[in-house]
Amino acid sequence: MFGPRKNRNKVEIAAQVLKVAADGAKKTHIMYGANLSFDQLEKYLKLLLDKGLLDGRSTERGNYSVTDRGRRYLLEFVQYESSREVFHEKTRVLRGYLELERLAEPVEYMT
Repeated sequence: MFGPRKNRNKVEIAAQVLKVAADGAKKTHIMYGANLSFDQLEKYLKLLLDKGLLDGRSTERGNYSVTDRGRRYLLEFVQYESSREVFHEKTRVLRGYLELERLAEPVEYMT
């Protein structure tokens, strides 16, 4: 789901937290599953709880679960990722055209 970028943005981190908590999860499981520090985890849990994407009531599978709104967010995120992958592929193809043109130009050497 996540590309080779080393830094994730807020949208990606929120999606990862929700994905980990999809079937119910405890705080520690979310922290490790989303690869967050404790401080980052606290920040994102508060955000997702406040926005109604995550439910903090205890369930059979953990303390946190994804709400219907959170599931819709994840569906939108999947579409976002798909669009982004298409964009990157098209960019690569277009750069390939430019590379071919550049290689076809005569090379001038300084004498």
